[in-house]
Amino acid sequence: MFGFQNIKQRRVGLQLTPRHDFLVLVQGGSLHAATIHDGIYSGAGASLIAAPANGFESDDIGSEFDASAKYIYHKSFVTNIGVGHFFPGELMTSEKHGAPLTYAYLGFTYRFKIGRE
Repeated sequence: MFGFQNIKQRRVGLQLTPRHDFLVLVQGGSLHAATIHDGIYSGAGASLIAAPANGFESDDIGSEFDASAKYIYHKSFVTNIGVGHFFPGELMTSEKHGAPLTYAYLGFTYRFKIGRE
């Protein structure tokens, strides 16, 4: 891995597999800036929130919760469904970026092999 990481993340997760073709994953996490003098950046590296000259009052970016499930039908057809929620922390709310965000998804995948077994 190249570059620097400016976010500290504490994460806990629970994976349940009640059947061989069904998986449930529940995760929670807490995000913090590496220091109060570091800004917050997008995935592409652009600055979203620049740190003030004297630094932020807190390094708390926010907390997250994710729940997802995967079902495999006949080893080839996979269904994924999930929901995630972001609870903004003090750093985000103090900089007027405090809107909570919920993201839900549903996906289908067909898996196949090319070649001999």
